[in-house]
Amino acid sequence: MDLPPFDGTTILTVTSSYPHKNLPIMAETCSLLESQHPDFRFRFAITLSQEQCPFVNETNRHHFLLLGKVDIAACPSLYEQADVMLMPSLLECFSATYPEAMRMQVPIVTSDLEFARGLCGPAAAYYEATNAQACADSIYRTATDRSYAAQLTESGTAQLKRYDNYEQRADKLIALLEKLH
Repeated sequence: MDLPPFDGTTILTVTSSYPHKNLPIMAETCSLLESQHPDFRFRFAITLSQEQCPFVNETNRHHFLLLGKVDIAACPSLYEQADVMLMPSLLECFSATYPEAMRMQVPIVTSDLEFARGLCGPAAAYYEATNAQACADSIYRTATDRSYAAQLTESGTAQLKRYDNYEQRADKLIALLEKLH
């Protein structure tokens, strides 16, 4: 899937539309980025439709690219075209978005919550989950500080090696089931 050409920072959010995803924070984050960094060119690319994003309105629409539902096979292409991956979620038990971004060498900006730290370790820029100013600051730093972004992606490559493969996960599940028996 090819995104329209853009001379600026593309902030990708691969998501579904649930309240715990905390997506409305993007509107305030957008407003803060626009007012505090007027020369910073950015857009949010989100895998949702306009109907699923009521926070995208007439005043901020030019900063949002609403992609609608995207086939999983198109996701690698989206990551290749992204400069930053944003995950503003308030609750996850696991999200494939983190390892996908790590694998595709896209720096991660995410909410500073236990589940995110457990999955990302040092491979993400964290911000206070409900603080749009902190989100904007994390996005701006990640997008404009190349050495910081490179540090995050290098940490992502190392973090991926800590994840279990399919066999290791299966072995752990079998061991748990055997303990219950």
